Amino acid sequence: MKKSIYIIGMAAMGLMASCSSDSDYQAVAESTINVLSAQTSLGPNASEGEVTVDCTPAKAYTDEPSWLSASIEGSTVKLAALANDSRQSRNAKLVIKKTEADSVIINVSQYGLVFEMNKADMIFSSDEATEFVKAYSSNSDVKITYAPEWAKASVDAVSKELKVSLSENTTGHLRADYIKFQVAAVTDSFVVKQFDFDKDIAGEYVYSYYDFNEDDKLELQTVHATLSRTELSIPKLGLVFPISVNEKTGSVETRSSQCLGKVGKYFIYDTFLDEDGAYYMGTESGVISATFKYSEEYGTYGFFGGTAYNVNNESGNFLAMILQVFKAKSPSMSNYVLDQGLMVQPFLMDIPKGGDASSAKRQAPALVHQMDPSASSMAAKLAVWQSYRKSSIVKLTKKVSNYEIIIYTLPHFAPGSKRHCGDGLQQGIVCQEV
Repeated sequence: MKKSIYIIGMAAMGLMASCSSDSDYQAVAESTINVLSAQTSLGPNASEGEVTVDCTPAKAYTDEPSWLSASIEGSTVKLAALANDSRQSRNAKLVIKKTEADSVIINVSQYGLVFEMNKADMIFSSDEATEFVKAYSSNSDVKITYAPEWAKASVDAVSKELKVSLSENTTGHLRADYIKFQVAAVTDSFVVKQFDFDKDIAGEYVYSYYDFNEDDKLELQTVHATLSRTELSIPKLGLVFPISVNEKTGSVETRSSQCLGKVGKYFIYDTFLDEDGAYYMGTESGVISATFKYSEEYGTYGFFGGTAYNVNNESGNFLAMILQVFKAKSPSMSNYVLDQGLMVQPFLMDIPKGGDASSAKRQAPALVHQMDPSASSMAAKLAVWQSYRKSSIVKLTKKVSNYEIIIYTLPHFAPGSKRHCGDGLQQGIVCQEV
């Protein structure tokens, strides 16, 4: 559905008149036809006009039959114009013939569409019944073509307002739909959404994402998660994402370079990777959000997307999250140890109240397939980065007492991009109990 705002102006009308004058028509040769009246200036809606002459025409036609037709009723030629969905006015020539050699040509004009309305989606972070209006200006009729049962919509042509009344939301989940309207031949819509975050969105979820498996294939991972107004907690991975709620969009947001948790004495941060394989370590300029939707089949769900970074007037579209390990609580190159994993196309799908995570986990592949039927495009974009990761990491293992010490060595640069994070080699050490 188009999300633009229509601001359609009136163009120059050329020759327009509500009755005959010398400028409305031109005689051909020595025509004997006299125009008695002419209604030839038509509005942008499907419109009718007419021209009356002092004889019974033998023939009448226009040079723009695709939108303007003519028919004869006695001494009157009836005009029928289709709705003009353009911002430009348009003109046609009406030819009236008494005989083949005796005719008159009359100009017919139709106004272009003028319509202006704030098309911003109407989102209410409350389940209470409410009402709102959208003012508009137009030279054409506006009519509602669709509204859900819980959002009664009407048009007040006198005050030029579109009025919507929302009933109380007692569904137990968020609800959203379109209000669709038509102006002349133009159709458009805006979203209306109603929810209470604490009652309808916060709760237990399955958190899903793609990562490469041992065969270098992208594989969907699913883990249990808990969402609140302030955090997205994933206990199995030991991660807590700081979260903020955007009440205006009904979405949750998180930033890059946030401390998500610890592995032993090491700190885990999220660094965002863009579609070109570029990332900036240590910047919080990346922002991704998940705007929640609801369906009977999948419940409440939301896919994360947004901006990977915005640095030095350069930005990139979010593709994946890199979980990076640092030896201090500062995501700098000097503290960098290694990349722990990827989270590609992360999304949330709620676990129904009283249900268990297993059913949601089973549905997750179907939901992501519906949103993005193929992971091949993601795999292609990540191929260079993944190749770099596998070929550049040298792993050495030593056992000391009850701990396995894994030493990684890798070069410092952002694969797939011209942005270098540093030079030389970096050695990191991760200890895990065995």
